[in-house]
Amino acid sequence: SITSDLGVSFSVLKPSSNYPAANIYEFAEDSVKNIFIAARDGLYITSNGGKSFTRRTGADGLGSSQVKGVAIDPNNGRVYAATIYGLSYSTDGGVSFTNLTTSDGLPTNSLVGVFIDSSSNIYISTSSGLVISKDNAASFVTRTTVEGLGSLDVKDVYVDSSGNIYVATGGGLSISTDGGSSFINKTASDGLGANTILSVTGDSLGNLYMGTYLGGISISSDGGSSFTNYTLASHGLLSDYIYDVFVDSSGIIYSGYYDAGMSISNDSGATWTHKYNTDGINNPYINDIFKDSSGTLYIGTNEGLAVSNPY
Repeated sequence: SITSDLGVSFSVLKPSSNYPAANIYEFAEDSVKNIFIAARDGLYITSNGGKSFTRRTGADGLGSSQVKGVAIDPNNGRVYAATIYGLSYSTDGGVSFTNLTTSDGLPTNSLVGVFIDSSSNIYISTSSGLVISKDNAASFVTRTTVEGLGSLDVKDVYVDSSGNIYVATGGGLSISTDGGSSFINKTASDGLGANTILSVTGDSLGNLYMGTYLGGISISSDGGSSFTNYTLASHGLLSDYIYDVFVDSSGIIYSGYYDAGMSISNDSGATWTHKYNTDGINNPYINDIFKDSSGTLYIGTNEGLAVSNPY
């Protein structure tokens, strides 16, 4: 079923020049409210809600101008960019970067994403497993199926306030309660909507949200012991191919689809409002959804950036 319109409208940001018009993969915000945008053609930075951008590329030290993920260390402000040729980090707010590759201990140079927890531990998603650094990227360890991951194909990582690690893989949701030394893996046989988990995130109440490939959204309120699934058939989603799930500080759930737009729920997933190209979203392929500390909603698509003001 569909709720009444939540009042979200979007504008596609196209400043006069130097704006992200290609695939956008991920957003991050630093302590002074700069927004960092990982995109196919660089790392973009805006300090004014998207009115203008600075673009960083390989010329600024990034391993590649194709940036698949970005994260900010909450303790020291370091900017980490996961590129298709290494992990790049900046200690000057994104002005310049140092790049790390397989010669520095990474298992592969082609990275999928990066997550940093409240203790500055770094988690890097790759197709060769989960890479972890606990010393500001001075050294790395790689976790694989040997340690219990469901698959080497790691698509996303989330760490909760207790330090439990949740890894979205091509073979299930892998969970570690010992800092990443070992994992237990959950699959559709444990109640997940599907075995291929495309994204994982959590809210302030400890709930977990997984976007799946053809299994809808799976939600767990008990750390991954059990799951409730929300699908096209059961709850009126637009599709069961969920590329991204984002939950804001008010508990509103945003679901980004592969080729179907976006849905929003303000009642824990019971009902959904749908948003399409006609609502101002510039492309139906939604890669990432993010709401900044000012309440502005950013939608990263395969054709650039759409932004909504707070509602």
